[in-house]
Amino acid sequence: MYAWEQSFAKLVATARLNEVLGIQRALFLNAFNLSVYLAAPRIILFACFMAYVLTGNLLTAKAVFITMALFNTLKTTSMTLFPYAIAQWAELTVSCSRIQTFLELGEMEPKTYNTIGFGDLAASPKTNAKPKSSLIMSILNELPVLEGSIQTVGTISYASQEAWSFNNSVRNNILLGSEYDEH
Repeated sequence: MYAWEQSFAKLVATARLNEVLGIQRALFLNAFNLSVYLAAPRIILFACFMAYVLTGNLLTAKAVFITMALFNTLKTTSMTLFPYAIAQWAELTVSCSRIQTFLELGEMEPKTYNTIGFGDLAASPKTNAKPKSSLIMSILNELPVLEGSIQTVGTISYASQEAWSFNNSVRNNILLGSEYDEH
């Protein structure tokens, strides 16, 4: 009866070991990348200054300053922005692939909903029925009711499904320009 537990425990142990090895590899690569990022510019500068001096030139403060400024600019471009650009390119290709897959999907048949009573909102296909796209707008008094009546109890609030916020504090995003009342 318990024979399956040993094989399952081995599968879990193997999965954990693979996960730990993957994390160790990622941390090693991260440490290597950081050490190269910190050490490479200094080593390259030292080699450039040595080559400059060994070719018979006099090393001046002006030459050192200009060279260091140039290398700092190159470091920012080559070691920060270039990897960022590669990551953005990878995200772009994945996004374009997903959009392409979505656009190549076949068309779906529209569904209509049975709205006879609010308890029966299950999707049930009807023939020759028009979708009721203005129901919520009518309930919110955004559209006039042409037939029947709508009765609501209390107040109604509508929250759009599209998230947004102002580049401001949380309080100002909640107040939306209204006066703050601590009470």
